Amino acid sequence: MINTKTLLAATIALAGISAAGTAGAATVVQAGDAGAGATSARPLTNAAAAAFDALTGAPTIVTFETAQSVFTIANGTVTNNPTGAGNALFAYNTTVGGQYVLQSFGQNTTLTFANAITSFGVILTGVQFNTLNFSFNDGTQQSAAITNYGSGAQFFGIRNFANPITSITLNNPNDIMGLDDIRVTFASQSAVPETATWGMMIAGFGMMGAALRTRRRSTTVSFA
Repeated sequence: MINTKTLLAATIALAGISAAGTAGAATVVQAGDAGAGATSARPLTNAAAAAFDALTGAPTIVTFETAQSVFTIANGTVTNNPTGAGNALFAYNTTVGGQYVLQSFGQNTTLTFANAITSFGVILTGVQFNTLNFSFNDGTQQSAAITNYGSGAQFFGIRNFANPITSITLNNPNDIMGLDDIRVTFASQSAVPETATWGMMIAGFGMMGAALRTRRRSTTVSFA
C-alpha cells in the first residue's frame, strides 16, 4: 500500500515550496513573488496554489467573477476597481481574464461559510505586514508568519484543521490587502487525492520544482 504521508512530504519537497505541519495538525503551503503587479507573472504564487489544489484534492475555488454562495463577507468589498488600480503595493485581481478582487482595507475581514470546511487557501496581494492571524469559529486561533515582500503576491494555504470550521477571520493590521482565488475543501469532501493520481502529481511537481528552485524565496511558518 502506498504511504500517503510519505508521498505528501515528497510532493512538497519536489515542488520547492515552503510547508509546515504534520498529519492531524494544520499544514501550511506558501510561496510568493515580490513586486509582482496585476500584469506580472507570478510563478511561485501560482505553483504554490497548484500544489495546494493537488494536496487538498479538487477544492472549490471562488474567483469573485460571478455571484457565489460559498461564503458571506463581513468587512471587505468585492470590487473591479480596487485602491491603487492594480499597483503591486495594493490589492488587485489575480484570476486569469478576471477583474474582481476582495479588498480588505485595514479591517478584520471575516468569511462565514455555508458549509463547514477543512482547508482554506488564498492568493494575497499588496501585503505589507509580517504575521497573518486567523480566528476560527471553534475558538482556536492560528498565527502564521508570512513574508513581508512590501508588495506583490503570495499564496497562503492551510489544511488539516483540527476541527471543521464555518467561519474564519483574517486580521489585517491597517493595510490595503487583496484576497482572490480563494480555495476551500468542505468537510463532506475527501481531502486526499486518489492513490492513482500520486505518481502524476509527484512527476509534475518535480519538473515544476526544478524550474522554481533558482527563484525560490525563503518563507517561515510558525504556529501560536
